[in-house]
Amino acid sequence: MSITFSTPIGEIEGFAFTCGHDNGVTEHRIGSYDDARALLQTERDAHGHTGGLAICGDEYCAYGPMFIRAIEADPSPEVNVSNTNAMHLLGLLGFPSQADEDGSLSGSTTAEDFLGRVLLAQAVNPSDAGVPVTETVGEGGAVLIAMGRRVGYSDDRLAALRELADFAVDRGRDVQWC
Repeated sequence: MSITFSTPIGEIEGFAFTCGHDNGVTEHRIGSYDDARALLQTERDAHGHTGGLAICGDEYCAYGPMFIRAIEADPSPEVNVSNTNAMHLLGLLGFPSQADEDGSLSGSTTAEDFLGRVLLAQAVNPSDAGVPVTETVGEGGAVLIAMGRRVGYSDDRLAALRELADFAVDRGRDVQWC
């Protein structure tokens, strides 16, 4: 499980198709979601699948499903971290760092508030010494491994969150995490 820090989606300039891989977004720029859906359905009707649109090079994708992806005019930077690291970062930023009663670890705030929290966290937190990997043998001999956190992780992630905060302030967008 992971948490992504970003801004709400901005102005949409069109729609494309993707198989889900980072290099799998097609060059199509279709004007509306309904038109994109119709083109995808035409491909499915003609071939029994939509993989003919795949461009990533993965064998599976050539016969697998394609999905519609909104293309933003000015996409937000994103910072994706594990749930464990998200709880750590949220704690550094002064937000509640535990999941709510539904197990959700999400929230939002204004760009200015987020920037202030990032700047404060960068100023007052010592350099991150990391957390060592631990191994625990549980009931029945099951081995549980906590992967820890590398030295300097917090510094690097706070710098990435600073870039996100600056982007959000410059564009008047809130910051969200989910």
